[in-house]
Amino acid sequence: MPIDPSLSSCIRRGSWCFIISSYFNAVRNWTKEHLKSHGIPVVADLPLGDNLQDHISFVSYYKTKQLVFNSPNKTKSFWTLARYLTTKSGVLTTPGGAESVAFISTDPKRPEYPDLEIIGVDMLFNEDAIRDRLGIDPKYAKHYSGVNDMNGFTLLYTLLRPKSRGTVRLKSTDAMQHPVIDPRYFENKEDVDSLLRGIRFSQELTKTKTFKSQEAELFHKPFSPCLENCKFDSDEYWRCYIGYFTQVIFHSTGTCKMGRTEDPTTVVDPRLRVKGIHGLRVADASIIPSMISGNTNAPCIMIGEKAADMILGIKPPTPLSHL
Repeated sequence: MPIDPSLSSCIRRGSWCFIISSYFNAVRNWTKEHLKSHGIPVVADLPLGDNLQDHISFVSYYKTKQLVFNSPNKTKSFWTLARYLTTKSGVLTTPGGAESVAFISTDPKRPEYPDLEIIGVDMLFNEDAIRDRLGIDPKYAKHYSGVNDMNGFTLLYTLLRPKSRGTVRLKSTDAMQHPVIDPRYFENKEDVDSLLRGIRFSQELTKTKTFKSQEAELFHKPFSPCLENCKFDSDEYWRCYIGYFTQVIFHSTGTCKMGRTEDPTTVVDPRLRVKGIHGLRVADASIIPSMISGNTNAPCIMIGEKAADMILGIKPPTPLSHL
């Protein structure tokens, strides 16, 4: 069943259950049947709406006795606002509080290729932030109440290369109705494994000299729904916790996949032309075949610029081979 967008933190568990030949059969056939079921004439039978990918993440909290970090109440205080308005300094000068970014590899099979991005925020996310900014179900966001006066910082661990794939389908022929979006987060268990390795990495950070110098301790309240059948701090416990407290980053890509014309999984060719339809191109994040290991804003700008150059017939710049 598709996930309700208002409950984006509720993760379905499943398994990658089809082989590549059956996938290609589905690719060739689903669009035509789907459109016919809505009474829409088929112009080109392409796998539009397949291959949906997104970045997802979870948060780790660190409390500290050092006042260099902020509490949620301090961040929202009158004095913090006054400092910003009068001196243009302080925590409000940082975009969303994000002050650091790191890329790490936790996959022993590919140590040279980062699979997680860590974003450092100079305060703890309270219940309001967990609910409103991260989209966690309110009844679970309450688990993080009581941190408003606690100094500390938050690290967000983002899965860079998810293996799970979702779909986008029509709900009706009414263009004003929202489509049926089924992201299928964690359908591939390797995605859970990557975030689990991130949790173990977050635990190891507290043992480092730098974290000890800031008296930083991992802050985690045991989550009772995951203690019913799991021992605290076991891999099973954290897999359960990830299922409740993972949030989406809204970097959706892949549903209009670019690639070779003869590839049955693609919708547009390398020049962004929709296969089988004259005069139509797509130039946005949906053409990205496989999720990039970072934010999607700059790549989308590049895609738009490249599309404009191809339409205008502008040749690519000469490679800087001398550098």
